Amino acid sequence: MSTEDRNHNDSDKQATNAPNSKTFIRRIVRQVMTRDAKAFTSELRQSGPTQLAEHQRIRRGFERRLQARWGTAFDLLDLIYLLCEESGTQFNQAYGARPEAAQDNIFLSLIRLHASACQITSEISALCRTGHANGALARWRSLHETAVTAAAQWDQIIRRCPRISAALPSAWLFPDVGRKDGSTERTV
Repeated sequence: MSTEDRNHNDSDKQATNAPNSKTFIRRIVRQVMTRDAKAFTSELRQSGPTQLAEHQRIRRGFERRLQARWGTAFDLLDLIYLLCEESGTQFNQAYGARPEAAQDNIFLSLIRLHASACQITSEISALCRTGHANGALARWRSLHETAVTAAAQWDQIIRRCPRISAALPSAWLFPDVGRKDGSTERTV
């Protein structure tokens, strides 16, 4: 065996026993985690209820201040949500029971998209009221995507059945659809 081979083997043995080897690191991490987990659990049992009560008090104060500042906007969002939920319920009761509705995939998709939009709006409201603005914004983007999908499908329904806009109680949502001139083109 050459001197170079011996040096290489010696360095392999040192690496295995060295403080930076994977085995050594795993062993140390396991020891620290076990020790710290026991200490953390003990501390949590002793001071957990007090810490939790303090956290809840701080959160209630924050939400109270948030409501004082933004309550009117939150209430308006909730009113829009209730209006949309109620109009969707009325629409589904009026048109969902028809036999042709059960066979129309676009109609069924719109019903599901509306339900999804209502749920997303409720989530946005809950996130806003608890101060999670970034989460609310992310859900708002999802709501926009749902609305764009629904609008595209709505256009398909109008093209297939232009007279439907006259019968729908929610036709005011799309004021340029089914105009008196007979046009069904939407302007964005």
